[in-house]
Amino acid sequence: MPRLMYACQKYLKDDQLETPIGLITRLVLSNNIFIDQFCSSVKDLKFLSFLSTCISPASPVSVVCDTVSLCNHLVRTSAQHATLVKSVIQSNKGDPDKLSTLINHHSSSVKSRTCSLIGNLMKHNAHMYTFLKQREKLFEGLISCLKDEDQNVRKGASYAVGNAAFHNDSLYVKLKTSIPQLVELLKDPVSKTRVNAACALGNLGLHSGTLSFQLKKCKVIQR
Repeated sequence: MPRLMYACQKYLKDDQLETPIGLITRLVLSNNIFIDQFCSSVKDLKFLSFLSTCISPASPVSVVCDTVSLCNHLVRTSAQHATLVKSVIQSNKGDPDKLSTLINHHSSSVKSRTCSLIGNLMKHNAHMYTFLKQREKLFEGLISCLKDEDQNVRKGASYAVGNAAFHNDSLYVKLKTSIPQLVELLKDPVSKTRVNAACALGNLGLHSGTLSFQLKKCKVIQR
């Protein structure tokens, strides 16, 4: 793993990264041993800036997809990896917000993985809520993904919106516009999306009655 990562960073050009980045991702997804090796090597090789370039708009779609999938798996596996993942997706001062760019990407595969990543970053705690609240373009992109033509994008977005309401009600007001579309997703052909939508609507009434009128207006219970 460290040799493979070093080679990617030191010797390979952008158009040569598809296979090795894909291999790194599949190794990380396959076994916790490789997760530990990867995280250690990120620190030892100062690999964060390289990973950040892998999710830039100039990178091949397959490289972006694999890098986001890798980040997804890390943060899904353990909350202790959230800091590393946030460092990868964190924009430098003056740069466009990376997550906002990814969630508005032309590739459905990138968008669906990004939605899942946002959801997983909110899985363990509410630390991401403030970040999301401050990024209007990212928030609007996430809500827009609820009505995307691609079923995987809708599934990922409904999961993320549910987690945005899971820990407390601080995002309820901003999530108000998602309710009609979440109700529509209760009829989605993908069962997991229907489950995500139902959970999200439940979470929007879990912590306070802020959205009670809107939930009733959209006939959530009847649906």
